[in-house]
Amino acid sequence: MMQSYKRILIIFLGTILNTAVFAANLPFTPVFSLTVGDAMAQPGTTQTITDTGPYTYNYIPNSSTDSQTRILGGAFIGVALPFAGVSPWSVQTGLAYYQIAPFTASGDLQQGYGPSSYDNYSYHYHISSQQLVEETKLLGDGYGRYHPYFLVDVGAAFNNVNDYQAVTSQTSADISPLYSGHHNTAFSYGAGLGLDVDVINHLRAGFGYRLADLGTANSGTGSKTYGSYYVGAFPYNLKQSHLYVQTIVAQLSYLL
Repeated sequence: MMQSYKRILIIFLGTILNTAVFAANLPFTPVFSLTVGDAMAQPGTTQTITDTGPYTYNYIPNSSTDSQTRILGGAFIGVALPFAGVSPWSVQTGLAYYQIAPFTASGDLQQGYGPSSYDNYSYHYHISSQQLVEETKLLGDGYGRYHPYFLVDVGAAFNNVNDYQAVTSQTSADISPLYSGHHNTAFSYGAGLGLDVDVINHLRAGFGYRLADLGTANSGTGSKTYGSYYVGAFPYNLKQSHLYVQTIVAQLSYLL
């Protein structure tokens, strides 16, 4: 975990330093942008946990066949400057922040010593995500008021997994573990393309597509309770190594 924080800190310090160096040596324009759009993902993954016995827990998410769409909002602050001093290309580089409305991972849980003795549960939990990234956009400026672009970003994702619940209609089912919430700080990166259009002087509107890897989205470890009574710890967690998100966005940018 400490190594992740160090890597993220280095990235952000490098962003500030690179932006300052570019701005000091080339003519630049401050840029402020607001973003809104739809984010699509498949939260949760198939997972089997084997406890003593062996007693198994098979988690089968609905997202293996169904994706979810949530609203996304974001903001960018940075600078626009010529690309290596060569026309008709320009670069916008700086810091971007994105937040996505929570996804719901849900599915079916089969637990027991084998298929003939499985108890069946339905489960769900929430994943909320934010990103703070260095974002660089390469724009083509040789098309009048139209500016096609390609962008890349790298930085940190903050994925919170919480509100796990499991229910069953079987009155004689074994106790199923409940998982605690967990905050994941993960390395994140993305890439996309789109089109910006000059609306009036200093103001641009645009739309684009972006694919991002938000990294890990793991729950905390579990525990077993019977009513209000604590039964014991369950030293496992639900894991998702990569939360991939596709976004379709609209953006409004102001260039000073």
